[in-house]
Amino acid sequence: MLTFVAPMIITMLSVPMLKEIVPPLAIAVGLCGVVVALRPDHSAFLSVGALAVLVAAVCYALSNVVGRTISRTEPSATLVFWTTGAMALGGSVLSATHWVEVLPAHWPVLLGLAVSGFLGQLAITEAFRHGQASAVAPFEHTALAWAVALDWLVWRSLPDAYTLAGGAIIIASGIYLIRREAPKDMVVVPS
Repeated sequence: MLTFVAPMIITMLSVPMLKEIVPPLAIAVGLCGVVVALRPDHSAFLSVGALAVLVAAVCYALSNVVGRTISRTEPSATLVFWTTGAMALGGSVLSATHWVEVLPAHWPVLLGLAVSGFLGQLAITEAFRHGQASAVAPFEHTALAWAVALDWLVWRSLPDAYTLAGGAIIIASGIYLIRREAPKDMVVVPS
């Protein structure tokens, strides 16, 4: 759930870095949703795992905001290629000591993941290129719905009430930002 703070960080960074105007209350409400979902105690907030996820969320947010700036002069495919290449290199270095040989039967699945991941990241990069970061970032909260659906399909498990309430607050904040940024002549149909 902590990773869902990344769209809020993107929205916060869009103010100083991209000169977008965003209501601070919407960001604060979204961050409160993360806190509700996490129900953190002091040890959980300061754990190595929580700090690692927070650092990853900040890096992801920075990459999207910087990518928006760079996309003014570079094609999206170039940005995605170099970002993906850097992540592959970093992942390879980190996993080198525990590397397990890939079985030939797994190569088609890995190829499918690589192609779909590249196309998905290309779509995200294009969205950030053409839309305001504060309006595009909340769409990443749809991953909450996918996570709940997959959790139910695979393990027949549902999140607890706190997680659902926090997710609802986060989504409400994102919907507010999306509706606020929609062009005035465009009708946004609530789902």
